[in-house]
Amino acid sequence: GVDSIVNVVIEEEDLEEEYTKFAESYGMQAEDVKKYVSADALKGDLLVNKAVDLVIDSAVITEVEPKDEPEVEVEDIVDAVEAAEAEEADAEE
Repeated sequence: GVDSIVNVVIEEEDLEEEYTKFAESYGMQAEDVKKYVSADALKGDLLVNKAVDLVIDSAVITEVEPKDEPEVEVEDIVDAVEAAEAEEADAEE
């Protein structure tokens, strides 16, 4: 699992905090949430969240200069469309 890839440990207090957050967001008591959400399921979610946090915290952001886009004039596009239409018309005749 994730815990074997990175050194992430879920403590009992982490679980209790998460149960409390669930309870508050659903207007329930933490003890009632525990009846519906297993500790293993919650540990799995917490492990993934902690691993994601670790990746984000370790990320190195580098800025790059945008590539110059070739300038295209509207007239060039209109000329190309008109030429294509003319070729189509000639092909139909």
